[in-house]
Amino acid sequence: MTPRRLAVEQHGIDIRAGWWRETLDRLEPPGERPAGPTLTRAEVWAPTDDVFTLLWRTLARPS
Repeated sequence: MTPRRLAVEQHGIDIRAGWWRETLDRLEPPGERPAGPTLTRAEVWAPTDDVFTLLWRTLARPS
C-alpha cells in the first residue's frame, strides 16, 4: 500500500460521541457500532455484509 493511500484510509473524523450513543441506543439499528468516537475512511469503506453498518457510519455527525 502506498503512503498516500494509507494516509487517505487512516484519515479520521471525530463524531459526537453523546449523540452517537443516544441515537443508536434509542433506535437500536442493526449493524456493528464503531468502537470509539472516531471513524476512519477505511472503517467506512470496509466490506461488510450489513448495509446498516455502512449507513450508520455514513450518517455519523462530525463534531
